[in-house]
Amino acid sequence: MGRYSVIGDAPSFLFESVEPGLQVSNIGRYSVIGAQPSIEIVAKENMVTVMDHEEGRKTEEIVEDPMTVPRRIMEGWNPQRIDELPEAFCGGWVGYFSYDTVRFVEKKKLPFSSAPLDDRNLPDVHLGLYDDVIVFDHVEKKAYVIHWVRLDRYSSVEEAFNDGMNRLNTLLSRVHDIVLPRLSAGSIKLQTSLFGPKLDVSSMESDAYKEAVLQAKEHILAGDIFQIVLSQRFERQTFADPFEIYRALRIVNPSPNMTYLQARGCILVASSPEILTRVKKVVITIIKKFIINIIFFLNFSP
Repeated sequence: MGRYSVIGDAPSFLFESVEPGLQVSNIGRYSVIGAQPSIEIVAKENMVTVMDHEEGRKTEEIVEDPMTVPRRIMEGWNPQRIDELPEAFCGGWVGYFSYDTVRFVEKKKLPFSSAPLDDRNLPDVHLGLYDDVIVFDHVEKKAYVIHWVRLDRYSSVEEAFNDGMNRLNTLLSRVHDIVLPRLSAGSIKLQTSLFGPKLDVSSMESDAYKEAVLQAKEHILAGDIFQIVLSQRFERQTFADPFEIYRALRIVNPSPNMTYLQARGCILVASSPEILTRVKKVVITIIKKFIINIIFFLNFSP
């Protein structure tokens, strides 16, 4: 966490998990850090902006489905699988999809014209292509510094290799030369009565939320659905640093999927109690039943 607090300039991310690391105990096996993506994709409804930081190019286009853009960028890619890499996320696309991205799938039933008033003005989709990542293996006590090279950007394999080594050395120097801040241990008080006024600023009135719960029950009894997660946004003003909030969350609610993501216009602090997808070498396992708990924190400071 200390290293991320130094090198994690936006856009960037920190992934952590609490999974079996040793057979005799459960510990957080991996932490993954990524910063300075080579490409960013930002979508607001059907307007998509692609920022290629490697080539210094920015393009905008209107597309029916923004998810076709990363697929188009990756067309023809064939990443090499290296056995020496850890069984963790080692680079690629990282970002978020808002609730409204379902409107790209259900275009007729859920057009953007029927969407609630947008009072946050955040992108519907923000993705970053992270070629440089650092994976910390807390069981083996190792750190993997990884840089992915795209051969289509170079005239020869030798040129790509030499540039890749230079970038790795630059990334290594950033890790070695930084002075890690001393993060205070702090204290966690779980008595919410000490935190001041209740979270009474919500996107829904109490009666409206209760009515939504009753409607959800009726749909379940009718067989229309078997599960639904009702969303309600609470907000309050705070002077706490978002990263300190993440540190507190990982103490009071350690989970298999812990995320600290600095995107454009916001910072996402997330803790998910269940694993949704597991990748082991070339085998992808999708867990169909899941629950997601996510806390959004907006950061308006420059």
